Amino acid sequence: MTFQNKFTEANPKKIYLHLSKSIRVYGPHYPPEEKRRLEKFCKWMKERDYTNISLVINLPDSYFPFQLNSDSDIRNWERSEYCLNNSDLNILIFTIKGKNSGVTSEIDCVIKNNLNFLMFVETRRRKNRKNIRAGSSLIRGKLKKLSRGYHEFPSGDDDNLCNTIYQFVNDFFQ
Repeated sequence: MTFQNKFTEANPKKIYLHLSKSIRVYGPHYPPEEKRRLEKFCKWMKERDYTNISLVINLPDSYFPFQLNSDSDIRNWERSEYCLNNSDLNILIFTIKGKNSGVTSEIDCVIKNNLNFLMFVETRRRKNRKNIRAGSSLIRGKLKKLSRGYHEFPSGDDDNLCNTIYQFVNDFFQ
């Protein structure tokens, strides 16, 4: 019997329970390459056994226990609001090239309603100059005032983003 098997047999629920938690990901969908980055991250997490992770925009209508509005603007907010309030963890990602207005509204909602979330901000480092951070300085300021942190990741380094979020998600559920 391997160490892993022995350990798993002793505490199977403790080890794997967090892998089934519902995790929803919010971030920019435009330009299209930014949405692809978020989808790549979700795929990466699924390959590491977090099977219940998805972008809110990619959830089928049948996931929601109510009829979604036919107006696309209202529909998008209904999807987000439901997921924000019914997920075990909300991951909000701000990217430099992305249009972050939607995720700005979503982070405001999780702060206001004291929901579980992790926030990640893409940062471009510049020599001898101030770094460029994605997202609103007002949101970052609000988080600091509330003693809630956010995590930076280097611009263009999606592998670093995946590894960083993976570690924070594991820590969150421990």
